[in-house]
Amino acid sequence: METVLLTVAYDGSRYYGWQRQTKLRSVQGELEKALSHALKQPITVDASGRTDAGVHGLAQTVTFRYIKTLPIEKMVVVINRRLPEDIIILSAEKVNDDFHARYCAIAKAYEYHFAFGCDRNPFNSSYRYNQPHHLDIDKMIVAMKDFEGTHDFTAFQATGSEKENTIRTIYKVHLEKRNDEFVFTVVGNGFLYNMVRIMMGTLFSIGNGQIPEASIPQIIKSQLRANAKVTAPANGLYLKQVFYDKASLENFIKNLN
Repeated sequence: METVLLTVAYDGSRYYGWQRQTKLRSVQGELEKALSHALKQPITVDASGRTDAGVHGLAQTVTFRYIKTLPIEKMVVVINRRLPEDIIILSAEKVNDDFHARYCAIAKAYEYHFAFGCDRNPFNSSYRYNQPHHLDIDKMIVAMKDFEGTHDFTAFQATGSEKENTIRTIYKVHLEKRNDEFVFTVVGNGFLYNMVRIMMGTLFSIGNGQIPEASIPQIIKSQLRANAKVTAPANGLYLKQVFYDKASLENFIKNLN
């Protein structure tokens, strides 16, 4: 048996999330079906984490074990032929048997893409959130820095998804304009369910003047989900990268500056 690490990209707009489901189309389900067919054995993958319906993956990582029926160096080409056009394997590599896509990860980066003050466009509506209100980007940039550091992010997890440990460290937040849209990037050692989308929703509330610029520390301290306002839509969210070593994490953060 060999253990393989795959890096996978996917357009999540036509899937009911990452996780395998009995009657609904999922990214994991399509990937496992293609792997099982190509490798001629039942394959179950373990991902770095799950993404919701409509969320995209630029570099999701998964591990699985298999009896070697296909050389790893041929895996990308062979399996991509069996995948839908909106899922693609970017790389495949052999890893140690104790390597796990989720438990060995030390950090993740997400991006959230949005625009405002522009006409609705049906050709990009699945890939960014078109905010209907004007946003003060300068206020958002100042406010978002309060997310950085180690905090109890109870207020920024979905209601009903409580975890025993809600303390997370955010290493870096960054907001930049790319062409006609804005991209918010957040890097942390882990994220609660819906955490990035709730963070983004809070920044939207600051940007459109619904809550003060200095609200984030008080929201964090309150530990009340209602204080963090709305959850931003899924279509703007992308899993950007999963990190397994300190050097790649530090290099990514450095390049954000």
